[in-house]
Amino acid sequence: MLWLAIYFPRLPLEVFTRGSSVRDTGPQASRGSGHKRASSGNTTTAKRDESRRAGTEPQATCQSSGNKASILVCNAAAASLGVRPHMSLRAACVLAGDLKLYPRDEVLEQEALQ
Repeated sequence: MLWLAIYFPRLPLEVFTRGSSVRDTGPQASRGSGHKRASSGNTTTAKRDESRRAGTEPQATCQSSGNKASILVCNAAAASLGVRPHMSLRAACVLAGDLKLYPRDEVLEQEALQ
């Protein structure tokens, strides 16, 4: 018997964004080093403007555990602004004020795999 394992780390976000005209082909950057602060200038605003010009908007899927909600997965535009998985929603929204959030939908994920 042969087995095949397939890993879809961005599936919780892609079930909401598939079929959209703008594709996010960049890495999720969830395993990178932490957010680095610039010594001068407002890099967050510059990165936000750059992502708007590229036609991508920061997007993330969130999940709740008890009374705590956090980021599950984000696209490259959100990651470039410093948003990371396991980050609180409040912190993510401070870094990316125009962050589009989707609540995790495990039913949609299962349907996408069928």
